[in-house]
Formats: sequence, structure tokens, C-alpha cells
Amino acid sequence: MDRGSLISLAASAALLLASPAHAAIETYRLAPIEDYAKVVPVYEDVPGWSESTIGAKSLSDLPQAARDYIAKIETAVGAPIDVISTGPDRVETIVLRHPFG
Repeated sequence: MDRGSLISLAASAALLLASPAHAAIETYRLAPIEDYAKVVPVYEDVPGWSESTIGAKSLSDLPQAARDYIAKIETAVGAPIDVISTGPDRVETIVLRHPFG
């Protein structure tokens, strides 16, 4: 996902409390199942990067903007990221924490 400019990240979700035209929203984490039809993503633009991440072997090898993006995802989902793929091959993987250990 090496790119410049901005990346739109669905950092949270909101529950529409009125019609879309009046878009009163309430940010939430959990909602009753009958409300899921009224849930909309809340996008946040974060800086992208133009440097390649291919061949990165550790988190510190990634561009700062990529590290910030990973941290933003961790905050949005409320859980740590364990594995980062930097390419299609198995060896192009950064393991931050072993997901099963």
C-alpha cells in the first residue's frame, strides 16, 4: 500500500439518529443488532507515504507515516497489530507479536 497523499481510514462508526439529510450521529462501539442498518463509517484522512515498504524487516524500517497509520488502526480497533505484510511473499512479513504465543 505504498502511496502518497492521503489514506481514508474508517476509524470509527456512527449510528444515524435521524435521516441522512440531518445526519445526527452518535459514535459508538456496540449497538443492538436492529440498529446495524443505520450504522455508517466515520472516515478520517491520514497522511500516506511514497517510500517503499517492500523488504522492511522491522517496524523501524517502515516510513514514519506507515508507522503512524498502523498506530491509528490499533487505536481505532482497540487491539494491537501483531503481523504486518509488506509484500506477497511469506518472507515479506513483520511479526511484532506472535499471534498464537
